[in-house]
Amino acid sequence: MKKTNKEASKKEASNKEMSKKEIIKKDLSPKELQLMECLWSVKKAKSVPKIVKLLSEKTQQQYAESTVRTFLTRIEKKGYVHRFKDGQNYYYEPTVRETDYRIFLHMEYISKNIKDEEYPVILELLKRGKFSKKEIKTMKKLLNDMEKMKEKEK
Repeated sequence: MKKTNKEASKKEASNKEMSKKEIIKKDLSPKELQLMECLWSVKKAKSVPKIVKLLSEKTQQQYAESTVRTFLTRIEKKGYVHRFKDGQNYYYEPTVRETDYRIFLHMEYISKNIKDEEYPVILELLKRGKFSKKEIKTMKKLLNDMEKMKEKEK
């Protein structure tokens, strides 16, 4: 059975794929981040004209396709997006989930700025947070697992 361009391209990308941490360590400029937010907001890969439309709607600014292609090339080189050809068009999709990107940024900030004061920061975040029952259940499980690990260490 013959592979489609998309399947072949995805396999090639996965062979070259960097670890998510290696990718995320490469900073995004504010414009690149806006572009990534557009890609994260949709469920499937988009062509450049569709990305231009999404970005223009998000920012209330007009962008030339060549400008968006330049940004896409930059973030592709950084490893944040995967490009594949389907027919006449190139399509782009994120290789890093938005959640992973945001968590990395928060953890990096905490490690640089909070030092040994994680506990008060976590308590404050918990106090301010609006969590679903499922999220609270997950946090309780995590705390229970941590407690069990500490008991085993004794």
